[in-house]
Amino acid sequence: MRWFRRLWQKALTERRLDSELQFHLEQQIADYVASGLPPSEARRRASLEFGCLERFKEECREARWENHLDIFARDFRFAFRGLLKDRRFALISIFALALGIGASTAIFSVVDNALFEPFPYKDSRHLVVIRIHNRDSADREWRGAFFYPELREYMAYNHVFDAAVANVEDDIVYTAGGTTFRFGGDYVTPGTFEFFGVPPFMGRALEPSDFQPGAPPVFVLRYATWVSQFQADPALIGKTFNLNGISRTLVGVMAPRFAWGGVELWLPRSPDAVEVRLDGHFRRYWGMVAHLRPGVSLREAQADLTVIAQRLAILYPEEYPKRFSIEVDSFAHAVVPEQFRKILYVLFAAVVLLLLIGCANVANLLLARATTREREFALRSALGAARSDVLKMVLGKGLQLLLLGIAIGLAASFAVSRLLVSQLWGVSPHDPLTLAAVASLLLLVGLMACWIPARRATRVNPSTALRYE
Repeated sequence: MRWFRRLWQKALTERRLDSELQFHLEQQIADYVASGLPPSEARRRASLEFGCLERFKEECREARWENHLDIFARDFRFAFRGLLKDRRFALISIFALALGIGASTAIFSVVDNALFEPFPYKDSRHLVVIRIHNRDSADREWRGAFFYPELREYMAYNHVFDAAVANVEDDIVYTAGGTTFRFGGDYVTPGTFEFFGVPPFMGRALEPSDFQPGAPPVFVLRYATWVSQFQADPALIGKTFNLNGISRTLVGVMAPRFAWGGVELWLPRSPDAVEVRLDGHFRRYWGMVAHLRPGVSLREAQADLTVIAQRLAILYPEEYPKRFSIEVDSFAHAVVPEQFRKILYVLFAAVVLLLLIGCANVANLLLARATTREREFALRSALGAARSDVLKMVLGKGLQLLLLGIAIGLAASFAVSRLLVSQLWGVSPHDPLTLAAVASLLLLVGLMACWIPARRATRVNPSTALRYE
């Protein structure tokens, strides 16, 4: 950490440098005195031999990397003052960058969540859902929820799943201090949280004992609800809540990305034969998600479940169309339909093009500004400025524009992407690592755009640019 101390304790570093150089000078004087020279002559000769101490100091400073950081900071401040003088140029450039950066980051965040890694669940690529399609329906009417006997048959008698869980959504009314709040909740079957393989953020998930008759009523809360509605209070674990008139104990808060069912809390329930028909219909229909056995294709699963469905259609003819088909689809495709995927890809390509156009516009603006300052750069070069100094001046201005554009664009993208992702059931919002990776990539693209005018500025010929001065 010595370099860090040198960076923030410059006065101390300078004093140590003075002391070290003075020590070497005094040592040389002492050597000359020891050889028989008078002290005045020894000092004169040592001073001549050492030369200008300031030159040595400057060489020592240049050998340290933090000196380059100081120079860059100085150029950065100079460029910032230049931006303040030309606010119109700054606003146009920042707006162009913020528009491209904000749009591309928002869409990339949604694409990453919805297409590349939509779920944090264990082995989510092998999760599937079942649909019963009415082949006589013009708009391909389908049903994806199942009554208890049907659910039991599909779970127990298939040969293609190694595990399956079910859920049913219900409105949960939370009563506290005379005030009521309405939450979306899911009653889930035993083994649901083991099935998805996501550990809780705090506390524990629902366990098999929670589903036993007579077990104490409990529930698990979604992370986003815990933060937004309960201010992320860790003391809530173990407390009792009045939910639908029943006192239930909160036993855990799930991980931030766990959003199964798109609800706010989960409660234990086992489907049973009590769920009988009322007025000719079953009281409750359960959604089901299953995990395919290794090596089983969607087509094979569909054929296996069709046999079960045909048997159920005979037992419950009023629940099945006369002509139906069974479709087994991946869970990811069910959540994010193919049409929406195509739209996302097109949008992503469009906003990337928008970003490139924004970078090109900023590069042209910087190039125009560099052209108007050719004589200034030529004069600096004639007075001894290195090409790297001129390069850092132009890059400093471009970097300022980039940082401001990225800051504004990321702030806008955060709100936009949350809005888009909220429309996708079960897909959680983006995480900070995604934003950091995208911001780094955007910074690299922007610096490449700024490199062209910066290189142009370093190639100014002083004799040509100053010919008429």
